[in-house]
Amino acid sequence: MKKFYLLFLIVIILVGCQTNNTIETNKTFLTYKSAVEYGLQEEGITKDDIIDEIQVGGEQFIIFINPNLGDSIATANINVDKNGTYTWNLVGSRVVFSMSLDHHTPSTKGEIQLLSGKKFNVYLGMDETNLPSMANGEELKYDEKRKIYYNISENTDH
Repeated sequence: MKKFYLLFLIVIILVGCQTNNTIETNKTFLTYKSAVEYGLQEEGITKDDIIDEIQVGGEQFIIFINPNLGDSIATANINVDKNGTYTWNLVGSRVVFSMSLDHHTPSTKGEIQLLSGKKFNVYLGMDETNLPSMANGEELKYDEKRKIYYNISENTDH
């Protein structure tokens, strides 16, 4: 019986040593459009939910709203790898705006980091005056339909 347990223990150890510990990567696509369509499907949203597609620092970003998640606003990056294939990567946190108790209009500035290591600042808000100024002096963009100010700039502090 001891031999059986010893053999069983050795098999368990060998199987455990062969387990693949790699992180699952996102699906890759041959075209930008296919990667965006996949991302929209994964999020359960449509093209109408895209606020804007912005190119900054050689990177392509999509800012979108997800009505299925409390009208949260999120940012995705369409990464192009060295083989020329595209992936949809959700970056940063989702943001949900609501009026604060002191009646200040909500706004936020956050930093996102891409798989490449590049860092960017994301500006979102419902009132332009409450948003910090963009480091590069660029103007904030405005989505009339959703009444949201937004933009992305490359973080030059790194």
